[in-house]
Amino acid sequence: MENSCFPIEVCERIIDCCFDFRDHWDKYDALRACALTCSAWLPRSRYNLFYKVLLDCREKCDQYLAVVAEHPERARWVRVLEISATIHYCPISQLIAPHRHANCHELLLWVAWKSFPPHYIYKVLGPLLRHCTNITKLRLDLETFRTLSEMNCIVLSMPQLQTLRIVGRPDSSWFRVHWQPRRRQSCSSLTELRIVSLLFPSIL
Repeated sequence: MENSCFPIEVCERIIDCCFDFRDHWDKYDALRACALTCSAWLPRSRYNLFYKVLLDCREKCDQYLAVVAEHPERARWVRVLEISATIHYCPISQLIAPHRHANCHELLLWVAWKSFPPHYIYKVLGPLLRHCTNITKLRLDLETFRTLSEMNCIVLSMPQLQTLRIVGRPDSSWFRVHWQPRRRQSCSSLTELRIVSLLFPSIL
């Protein structure tokens, strides 16, 4: 940005403003346009493009894995990873791989766990998440789990978790039976728990 007629701070602020677009695709298109503006705008544009990665279908998951396989450094730009493939199975263990996302601090999982093998969460995902020590924020959708124990396994597998957001209304027994007895040992860093209940009026 040395040859720009604007100060560096102004150029970077213009690029950063594109990240604030509400519509995901408007944001993506704007940041891609910024990246193609000139070579000086490319680094900041890439930073914003990869800050939050949304993977909502198998095709996008495969494309993302292909990109980070060819350019491993780009996975380290990811700060927020959202996996919302709620219909089809996706290679989630490859997507979350801790060695790829060393700087990712927030994970959103809107995954149809019923499409995975019965013990996948306990035997594969849980042990994997224990190595994700950089992730401090987690969001889950209660309706996607077979049982509360599956959700409990994910939550208690994350040693540095500070913020947990659950969409849905868990039964009160979850706090008494699954949560309270083990929270101090497994989630000692947790300081914020949010439960969002989506209630819609009846349609007559």
